[in-house]
Amino acid sequence: MACFLLQIAKEASEVFALTVFCCDGYLRLHDEDTGIDGENARRFFRMLQGVPMEIQMMVCNFSRDLYKEVVISGLTEKSLKRLTKSFLEE
Repeated sequence: MACFLLQIAKEASEVFALTVFCCDGYLRLHDEDTGIDGENARRFFRMLQGVPMEIQMMVCNFSRDLYKEVVISGLTEKSLKRLTKSFLEE
């Protein structure tokens, strides 16, 4: 059970890290026709851009069915580093 919850927390921290990148202007959302999943993702991240960080954290957790108020900081830091490295390699 603990491994399952850790995996969900990692996923929530990755969603939060992507949200941070979107809000800070490092990640842009294109309006290309990518199907329903792409449109839902764009709507999700655009919605989060207009709310305080505390609510962003809660929504990111809730999106992964993790009912906590804050994202785990250590996992978020790892996600930010991994995504930054991934973006720089592209």
